[in-house]
Amino acid sequence: MVEENQNILEKVIAVLPILQRVFDHEIGVCLSDMHDILMYSPAKDLNFHTKINSPLKPGSAIYRLVNERLPYLTARMDKKLHGVQYQVRVGAIYNKRQEIIGAVAITQSTDHYETLKEMAGQLLNNISTLASTAEEVTAQSEEITSVAQTLAQVAKESQEQVAETYRVISFIKEIAGQTNLLGLNAAIEAARVGEQGRGFGVVAEEIRKLAANSTESIAKITLTISKIQTGSAMTYNQIGQVEEGICQVSEAIAHLAGATQELRSMAHLLDEKADQL
Repeated sequence: MVEENQNILEKVIAVLPILQRVFDHEIGVCLSDMHDILMYSPAKDLNFHTKINSPLKPGSAIYRLVNERLPYLTARMDKKLHGVQYQVRVGAIYNKRQEIIGAVAITQSTDHYETLKEMAGQLLNNISTLASTAEEVTAQSEEITSVAQTLAQVAKESQEQVAETYRVISFIKEIAGQTNLLGLNAAIEAARVGEQGRGFGVVAEEIRKLAANSTESIAKITLTISKIQTGSAMTYNQIGQVEEGICQVSEAIAHLAGATQELRSMAHLLDEKADQL
């Protein structure tokens, strides 16, 4: 029976280096009988410097398995023990009579998994910040859009009022022209009447002066209104451009919000995978 058990353990010893190569030495392998370490090959980033034929260390995972007659045991070891966080999986080796004759332990560093989990957590925090910022920008964009629409309406109404003012000025200009013509005719008639029409001639001259002043004032008003209309048109166009730009920003933020949600889901999945590993 002892020889049979020894043959089984030797066959396991022959297989373990192959298993280690399959995992590119990311795992360490250890084989024991019920009392001593028979074989040990460390992982490339985790070495316990275990000596062959050394007795099983009380409290270790492999010691617990063979003494408690457990079929399988897994444990995650704290970084304080060996300076690196690692996971150990131990499985029992049975003979034909289903008696435990030893155990195989596989160790693997989990530092990179912890780093992965930390990165996932940081990614989640960054995504949350990004999502919050996007929401704030969206709200502000909506407010700006509302203001821009109001300003655009005001500018449009201003242009309509300017156009109406032009019509009024044209009417006044026409009246001024007629008044000037009336004053000219009155002056001619006053001159024709002679001395009796002198007083009427003075009035006619004043009417012509009033018409001339009105024409000059209308010219100035027209120039001013023209400038107002030009400025109003520019404002209206610029507000339209701003409104269009805000719409594009809003669309971009909407796409960003969708991408952020996808990233959030991926980050959660990454965090879950890190826990499973």
